[in-house]
Amino acid sequence: MEAWISSAAERRAERTQKVALIALADLAENRDTDTGEHILRVARLTHEITRELAARGLRVPPDFMRNVGLASILHDVGKVAVPDSILLKPGPLDADERRQMETHTLRGAAVLRKAAAMLAGSVQFELAAEIAEFHHERWDGKGYPHGLAAEAIPLSARIVAVADVYDALTSDRPYKKAWPELRALEYVAEQAGAHFDPQVAEALTVVLEARAQARSIPWTTAMSVGDETMDHDHRILLALVNQVSGPGTASDPIALEFVLDELLGYTALHFAREEKLMESMGYPDLEEHRTIHRQMLDEVRQLQLRLGESHADIGDDLTQFLGDWLTRHILVEDRRYASLLPRETP
Repeated sequence: MEAWISSAAERRAERTQKVALIALADLAENRDTDTGEHILRVARLTHEITRELAARGLRVPPDFMRNVGLASILHDVGKVAVPDSILLKPGPLDADERRQMETHTLRGAAVLRKAAAMLAGSVQFELAAEIAEFHHERWDGKGYPHGLAAEAIPLSARIVAVADVYDALTSDRPYKKAWPELRALEYVAEQAGAHFDPQVAEALTVVLEARAQARSIPWTTAMSVGDETMDHDHRILLALVNQVSGPGTASDPIALEFVLDELLGYTALHFAREEKLMESMGYPDLEEHRTIHRQMLDEVRQLQLRLGESHADIGDDLTQFLGDWLTRHILVEDRRYASLLPRETP
């Protein structure tokens, strides 16, 4: 019993540290994106690309494999020092603005190296500092801040460079609309050997192909509640639920935890939006709906804590619970407020 308590306590400590890192990164990311979920998507891609490189025979130390995804969360923390007038500018940056933007790599690295020095032996902060400083270097040597080329660029930064750019391309930003996934993947492939490490770019393709195979619960028109934003949120949540049981994820506790972090983060965001919509409608059962939301989040958190235990079926349990909950919630609970939404007249 004492061993279980120790394991549970360690698990909670790990979760506390991770959430603290996410919160710190959000201070920078929430000024640059709509949701701040970019950091979690990059973290998962970073881990999955690393796993694929290892499967292809690249020597990846165990500490690197365990920590590089988490370390990537802080890749843009130096942006807290960049003025909003530059960070949120809707058009191209001029030369001086570009120079100021580029300082975020060195500023972020300096802060993270200080943290690494204060916490001796922290692989996470050492990798985080490395990634922050070098993830804008290019394979052809035309990047910044040092103009390093090829394998002179640390592997961690080469991996995050691909994950970061791919996710940025497929996300809405103040200065552009999201690219379709296929177009973004084609761009990464085109830039292999120029901007990106060719092996890493190829590994991204394999990772995304594996994700595409994870289609257990399809979106149907019956799930539409008649609100574009809510339907968009539900599609994203359903895609994340499907990823839980995807190839290579259910059997990989690190990848599974990243999916759940992303799912929890987006779910909380969606619930807040949904509750605001219902409040604006004067929905009479709003408090009941809020209670249902809280219970769902609590259940997922409890399942997430089980990732530290030896339960081979945790991925199956999560898929079953999340799939059943989400489809039932959309088709039953959300249908109740959907019927009160104003309809466009033809």
